[in-house]
Amino acid sequence: GRICLLYSVAWGFLGVLWIKNIYPRIARLVLKLPNKAGKIITVCLTVFFTYNTVITSMAIMRWSGRSEAGDNPTQLEQYIDKSFPDERMRKIFPEMEFMDPDKKELNHDIKIAR
Repeated sequence: GRICLLYSVAWGFLGVLWIKNIYPRIARLVLKLPNKAGKIITVCLTVFFTYNTVITSMAIMRWSGRSEAGDNPTQLEQYIDKSFPDERMRKIFPEMEFMDPDKKELNHDIKIAR
């Protein structure tokens, strides 16, 4: 592989800035939180990120499945179709392309109306 000196130096500088300046300030703020509040915040964030990941994965799987002919969507799929239509998914994932499972390559025939 290739190494770009400019980006290497920039990331090195940002790493030192993080370790020497930003992280200690954040650590002090976190340590000021009571344990109970910290645990509640951690659980809430974990639930939120898990929910977000599951919904995003379901929306992407449904988006790729909408192109299949003879589709008879379930109630959950209908909800996802209503909440995450193709236009919204294209806006969120503008570079998304789907693989053709038989050919193991990108399927450019699936038109996702760019």
